[in-house]
Amino acid sequence: TLKVILDGAIADLSKASSENLVAVKGDVIYAGNIAKWKKAAYSVKARNAMQLSKVKATTAYTEALAAVANGFTSNSDDMSVPWESANHNPIFQFMEQRVDVRMGATLVDMMTSLSDPRLPFYAAKDGSGSYTGSAIGSQNGEASKPGSYIAGATAPSVIITYAELKFIEAEANFMLNKTTEAKAALAEGVKASVMKATGSTTFDQAWYDSKIGSQTLSLELIMTQKYIATFGTNQAYADYR
Repeated sequence: TLKVILDGAIADLSKASSENLVAVKGDVIYAGNIAKWKKAAYSVKARNAMQLSKVKATTAYTEALAAVANGFTSNSDDMSVPWESANHNPIFQFMEQRVDVRMGATLVDMMTSLSDPRLPFYAAKDGSGSYTGSAIGSQNGEASKPGSYIAGATAPSVIITYAELKFIEAEANFMLNKTTEAKAALAEGVKASVMKATGSTTFDQAWYDSKIGSQTLSLELIMTQKYIATFGTNQAYADYR
């Protein structure tokens, strides 16, 4: 199972450096930083535990939280594949060939209603200078194209992030009736996502308190915010499925 593989990887990564057979070379993600690879393994382990929650119930939540405790601790730990001028982001390249790719209205409308600061980075302005999406089941050729965060030439391809880990922590705590811990993890997840997407070093706490923190804590709220934060990955689909 994936858990067995991850546990084996963590054990290997925990060995003394003298026990490593060869030095890590060509590591474009963490440049051979073993500590960051261990955090990544624990973070993926937390995700895997949550994906089994329908069959493992409470055990899955406690396992997830145990893994979270050893996982990412900031955005600088995020696991993603970088791109550069000689080797562009695949979505950017796809859009160069397919000019009809547009944002979906579900996400754009949701973010607009929240005055979400990530929207200008998730979506490009349409011909009218606004942010619009194409409704499900139709093709609005005038709607916004994907923005620089997901489709920039050198935008990294995200595998798993600190923000996602905080939403995992929020969900697990919520399901274990730990409301205080769930609220704190939710807030940190949104903050991490906003700061990563916008590149800002500051966070508008008043915006969060007004638009998100003021809402009643629920599984739907947590998963909706996780849906927004994991834009560009398949994780939102896996969660809602």
